[in-house]
Amino acid sequence: MQYLPIFIDLKGKKVLVVGGGNVAQRKIALLRQVGAQIDVVAEQLTASLQAQQQAGEIRWVAQSFSPEQLAAAVLVISATDDQTLNQQVYQAAQAQHKWVNTVDDQAHCGFIFPSIVDRGAVQIAISSGGKAPVLARLWREKLEQIIPQHLTGIAEIAGRWRSKVKQQLRTLTQRRLFWEGLFANQRFEYLAQQQRLDEAEAFLAQYLENQTSTEQGEVVLVGAG
Repeated sequence: MQYLPIFIDLKGKKVLVVGGGNVAQRKIALLRQVGAQIDVVAEQLTASLQAQQQAGEIRWVAQSFSPEQLAAAVLVISATDDQTLNQQVYQAAQAQHKWVNTVDDQAHCGFIFPSIVDRGAVQIAISSGGKAPVLARLWREKLEQIIPQHLTGIAEIAGRWRSKVKQQLRTLTQRRLFWEGLFANQRFEYLAQQQRLDEAEAFLAQYLENQTSTEQGEVVLVGAG
């Protein structure tokens, strides 16, 4: 693999975006979804970005780039059509050991954005390593048709019950079998699909109670007589 697929928690963390056009706007929309604090450096902003800046949702910190602006950023995105400026941003970010993405320029990327299938807590990221982005997009579209929307509700319920299941089922094998059985259960699947999430959660509670009440002990036989 050329790139390691990872998911990063950017909530409350600063990201510097260089560029104020439509490409920058799309990247900023993704960053806002995960709660990043966004600083923008650009000569001009799109009307949408101006509205976000006026509402305090992003900060327009400067009209021209300087390496000092990178100091507090954990990620840097260069989204301009000025190749010279993009290269300056990349080199400055590299010098300060910052992860940087230069849009549509794989040679100047420390990380890349995948195509994303978004099901709330369930995220599927698809990447060709920058070699065939259209191929990655086409497969994302295929998966969008296959992956059900109700996975979001299932994942949220599982998240709320994960600690309790861990308390009641002592071993990793027990917990794995519990979750596999629940997720494969047609009744639970149907309730989630119909958005009857309270009933689905009640079903989980009963399913867990059944698992713990039928839990068996272990007998070890020593000898072969």
